[in-house]
Amino acid sequence: MITNANIFITKIIVVAVGSGSPFLIEGLAEYVIPNKKALPEKNRIQLQNEDHLVTEGIYVCGTLAGLRSQLSIASGSGASVAGDILTLWNDGNHVQVHDAIGK
Repeated sequence: MITNANIFITKIIVVAVGSGSPFLIEGLAEYVIPNKKALPEKNRIQLQNEDHLVTEGIYVCGTLAGLRSQLSIASGSGASVAGDILTLWNDGNHVQVHDAIGK
């Protein structure tokens, strides 16, 4: 039991932790499945998702999304999730972000 824990309320969360078992994030256990791209003896897990979306407001990236590597792939899939969230915030109009300021 955790005491003196901070409680945060949000509409959107991105989960990007490793895929080790056991998975102890309360409220997400129902989405845990074996990692489809890991060797079975590694006992790795992922969260059931479609294109990084677990359920409304919950996104996942890296190995927890079922990808092969945490370090480099998590940053790439995290960037993809960021684009999805920006599109959501833009009323569903697809957002394309470049490294320039202005129109």
